[in-house]
Amino acid sequence: MDYQLRIKNGLLAMGLQATDDLCEKLHLFINLLQKWNQAFNLTAIKDPDDMLSLHLFDSLAIAKLIHDNTILDVGTGAGLPGIPLALYYPDKQFVLLDSNSKKTRFITQVVHELNINNIEVVKERIEAYNPRHDFANIVSRAFTSLEKFVELTSRLCSHNGQILAMKADAAQQPALQTNMDWQIAEIVALQIPELAAKRCAVIIKKAM
Repeated sequence: MDYQLRIKNGLLAMGLQATDDLCEKLHLFINLLQKWNQAFNLTAIKDPDDMLSLHLFDSLAIAKLIHDNTILDVGTGAGLPGIPLALYYPDKQFVLLDSNSKKTRFITQVVHELNINNIEVVKERIEAYNPRHDFANIVSRAFTSLEKFVELTSRLCSHNGQILAMKADAAQQPALQTNMDWQIAEIVALQIPELAAKRCAVIIKKAM
């Protein structure tokens, strides 16, 4: 089975739209990731087959959980989950934040080659990042502990926004300290095509 067909089938399995243009761009992104990874070691995943499930499908598994129009991807690394999500939602605005210059250079090149108009790439540590507006969604893949993630990012989240942490097994997620202003609103089990390992999204919102 060719990669674009696998991508299309994976999107459809998650209940997502799968246009030919989108599948082609997602395929081109994986090609660029594989190419750059050989020289710059952007990710420990080397096999493009594994990149589909562990990076592409894993990133898009939270697509239905994104609301409103502004998304901050913290510690985006090689642009995950930000690039796949930005390709899926061309009308939403994304900021991809990472302090590693080789990774932000890669993302900038992807944005240029795929003509992505809704991504801003920022090379900065989250502690020093001071945008001009807040975000309705703040997401990350295994960036840090839940409490540290909330501590570092809650100042950047809008009042009705959400902090969305992508983690492993839902049963292993600890509760936040009860004295925090932000609390776990929901833990959503994620079904990743071609991946047997358990994944979940921990949705954190401001306590009422």
